[in-house]
Amino acid sequence: MELQDVEEIFDLLDSCILRIKWRLRPSSKRRLGTDFLALCTGLRAVVMVDYGGKMPELQDRLCDLLSLMCKECAILLSLRILVIDDMIYIIHSEGHTELSNLSLEQRLLFVDLEVDPPQLLLPTNQTMAVSEFLSVQKLFLSLFPDDAFPNPLHRASSPAMVPEAELSVCKATNVARIADPAAHHSCEIIDLTSCLRDAQITIPALNGWLLGYPVVYLFRKEHATDAVYNLSTKNLHIYRIIICRLRNCY
Repeated sequence: MELQDVEEIFDLLDSCILRIKWRLRPSSKRRLGTDFLALCTGLRAVVMVDYGGKMPELQDRLCDLLSLMCKECAILLSLRILVIDDMIYIIHSEGHTELSNLSLEQRLLFVDLEVDPPQLLLPTNQTMAVSEFLSVQKLFLSLFPDDAFPNPLHRASSPAMVPEAELSVCKATNVARIADPAAHHSCEIIDLTSCLRDAQITIPALNGWLLGYPVVYLFRKEHATDAVYNLSTKNLHIYRIIICRLRNCY
């Protein structure tokens, strides 16, 4: 991406926010601009928008903003809005083969929070939680076109945790939205809430994969209380990554 493209995105963001009359705090607007850049440059495949308001108003604002920006900037055409329960994300639907974290061949490191003390799971340790997580991961990637992500899932079978009829409807609806440019301009929401309703894997665990964390905190819904206790009673090392533009640093 050229410097001209970067400045175009930030200028367009400012303009479109004003046009839809979205009263964003300066700090939230900077985060949104940085997230757009991270997606368009391939630094991130998914970003979580946990700023700028609450659902469902936040969803409406993001949809209006992205629809407007995509009409004027081709770089943003691959961006989509993803919803899971009350969480909302912006996702690059085509991904980047070199940098995308959304790959089935990427070996994730899992920390099992269902036990005390939490343990790093070895690749050979296929617990029930790991198996369920992999099913959710494959379900997620199966909703996108075959060339959307590196090494996509061959859809020979469906995860047993999701009813076949519901899975088929979910796939058909969301794949159509991704493949249809006209649907994109109207900014249809990719909503996986119903598809993951019966999944035992929690949103924090799924976020670990979607957001490209070095390790994934893994626990099932039935062990949420145990996970909170096991994590809150241990020391954590917090690391911060700062992304800098040529003129500003956020």
